[in-house]
Amino acid sequence: MFSILKKLFDLFSSGERRKIYFLFLASVVLGFVEMLGVLSVLPFMAVLTDPSIVESNKYLAFVYQYIEFGDINSFLSFLGMLVLVVILTSNLFASLLTWFVLRFTHMCGYNLSAKVLESYLDRPYVFHLDRNASELTKNIFLEVQRVILGVLTPLITVFSKLFVVLFISAIIVIADPVLAFVVVSVLGCAYGIVYLLVRKRLGSLGEKIVESGKQYYKAANEALGAVKEIKLNKAEEHFLRRYMKPSLEYAHSQSLSQTLTLVPRYALEALAFGGMILIILYLISNSNNLSEVIPIMAFYVLSGYRLMPAMQHILSGLSVLRNNYPSLDVLCQDLGHKKSPVKERLNESSVAVGELSFEDSLEFKHVSFNYPGVSEVTLSDISLKIVHGASIGIVGGTGSGKSTLIDLMLGLLVPESGCIYVDGRLIDKSNMDLWQKKIGYVPQSIYLTDESVKNNIAFGVAEEDIDFGAVQAAAKTAKIHDFIISDLPGGYATEVGERGVRLSGGQRQRIGLARALYRDPEILVLDEATSALDGATERQIMNELNKLTKRKTLIMVAHRMSTIKECDSILVFERGSLVDQGNYIALQESSEFFQKLSLPGFIKHQFIETEKGMEN
Repeated sequence: MFSILKKLFDLFSSGERRKIYFLFLASVVLGFVEMLGVLSVLPFMAVLTDPSIVESNKYLAFVYQYIEFGDINSFLSFLGMLVLVVILTSNLFASLLTWFVLRFTHMCGYNLSAKVLESYLDRPYVFHLDRNASELTKNIFLEVQRVILGVLTPLITVFSKLFVVLFISAIIVIADPVLAFVVVSVLGCAYGIVYLLVRKRLGSLGEKIVESGKQYYKAANEALGAVKEIKLNKAEEHFLRRYMKPSLEYAHSQSLSQTLTLVPRYALEALAFGGMILIILYLISNSNNLSEVIPIMAFYVLSGYRLMPAMQHILSGLSVLRNNYPSLDVLCQDLGHKKSPVKERLNESSVAVGELSFEDSLEFKHVSFNYPGVSEVTLSDISLKIVHGASIGIVGGTGSGKSTLIDLMLGLLVPESGCIYVDGRLIDKSNMDLWQKKIGYVPQSIYLTDESVKNNIAFGVAEEDIDFGAVQAAAKTAKIHDFIISDLPGGYATEVGERGVRLSGGQRQRIGLARALYRDPEILVLDEATSALDGATERQIMNELNKLTKRKTLIMVAHRMSTIKECDSILVFERGSLVDQGNYIALQESSEFFQKLSLPGFIKHQFIETEKGMEN
């Protein structure tokens, strides 16, 4: 229990921890109020069955005389109203506590899901290369929900009901220590044995639920993400089977875990009621005066009425908690890395570093990089210099390291050895944010959000902060402005659909290019950015981009030699090494490998291999 508390407290803020402490304190108060409700029945039932007890009992006599009741009936009415007020107060307090718990837990779910998403966004790019997006999405929604509803809520319930059990058990002990010992021992042992029997099974089921949930989320995302290819290849049944197997295992595990959580309650309920009947028979057999027995019977009945559900909630809470504990481990593991919140990190970087200039050159010095778990070196001892205002082409076969080089330039990957300098200044964590602000990036595959064209060009900018003039200027350079104005029904306000499904590949590519140009970056990086364009459109765009040279630095990865033919310098990569560099004419004359790259058949083969690699 203490281990669970520690892990939960690590997930929550100091303010949320204080509220948990408050809930624990409120649970103590609730237990005390519940005890008062049970105790209040005793004097009422005693007077109801034997009015003469008002004279023989000094406490009842004191209240009767102090308030100056006229007769026993008015005193009995007073006691009845007192019992009603105490019980209503107890129920009202319990209702308010339930409302507070529900509001608190749902707000914790909201904050925790945002914290998990922030953690994933804050992680380095290489983290996302090793994790499936569907698994991360599942953690944000499903695992957070299981932690809140299956760990935090049951834990609060257990503590709340535990104090109810302790207080009511205390007054039972005061009333009859021997009988209390027997009752509490029998019920406590019965509930404890049931929990120990199902505990291990619930833990293994919880692990199955986490794993099968991850698999069916992944299968569903892949099926919906590739629906075009699935329908074309008539592969609906294959993807449906991939989803159904883990989904069925998830359903079976969930149903069995909930059964193990709920079914023991009915057996224990029968045990508790049977014990209550035995207690009543015991009281009757040991007393000839029914008026003495009835108040005690009422006391035990009401005690059982309060005690039994509390113990059932404790058992149920512990079972649910045990079943969902693996989800807590998942979130603790993903939130365990040291980090500062994204906004604070950006602000700290900007204040600490100031400005970062790029007026001379970007330089790689003996840079090497290898992906985790991959035996072959991706980039080895790369040294190169890119002068400000130059246009640079990057070519090479599949797996030659071109994309990795781009990711290192973008700051998405960190060199394992060697350094990257801008105007002689080392690029590291302290100035990485300022460096990335200078870069506009256009990938081969453009991701469009299900928003307007305007919002997709001004990607990540709040609606009220969008500079519409800059949006139009970027669209004109990307040769997409005329299409937006004349062909789209809502112009720049037209919704593009999920992943830009309502647009062609070339149109998506040009919106991606406009997105990169929107912030007027000093460096424009094109990673196969014109591969989806026809030759005429590509020439138009390249002419516009070439006009930007001397003012912007262009870095282009391409398979079509026409894209990089006008570049000031071309970098040739093979198997993770920079094997040659120079302008197009010089490389055609001196580099045998570059000549082979220039062959149409070779280029087409490499392009197809690249496409297959992306799909895989």
